[in-house]
Amino acid sequence: MHSIEHGTYLHKGRDVIAEMKSRGTFLIPTLNAGRVLAEGGTSRVPPWMLERLNETYEATRKSMRLAYQAGIQIAMGSNAGTPLNRHGENGLEVLSMHQAGMAAMDAVVAATLTASKALGRETQLGSIEEGKLADLLVLDANPLEDLGRLADKKQLRAVFLEGKLAAHQPTDSYPKVLLARDCLLIGQ
Repeated sequence: MHSIEHGTYLHKGRDVIAEMKSRGTFLIPTLNAGRVLAEGGTSRVPPWMLERLNETYEATRKSMRLAYQAGIQIAMGSNAGTPLNRHGENGLEVLSMHQAGMAAMDAVVAATLTASKALGRETQLGSIEEGKLADLLVLDANPLEDLGRLADKKQLRAVFLEGKLAAHQPTDSYPKVLLARDCLLIGQ
């Protein structure tokens, strides 16, 4: 599989978008890494870099929107672990893709099925089907009504990895047979 990460300036070369479409190239925009720095990282980022971050963030949003409208397969990537872009907050990338112009369901699919296709692992991951690994998030409410719920640890009830409970709210209880060996409590 082939992919372009970030794709910041795709909007300046629409012929590249057409070529991506003809080759089946995936776009992984990784919008949230720039957003969190631009919106919340002013104390850690020199002013000249913040100006550049804002410019590239807007360019990446525009490029993603044009690629989406052209029918390019867009997969979620988060760059989690970069400054202010923490592991466990990956759901904010789904929200960022939606805010940049993707339909809510398409943003969720970008994080699940399309991402598994980009990795060449769609027979194991990316959808709820018999024979797949059963990685699931359980939320209090429908995330399609507000994609911010995907990153809200208060609304996240449980995380299942390969069919085993990997994390849950401290107030919830589950049968021991469901627990992964190192089950975590959410928010701790």
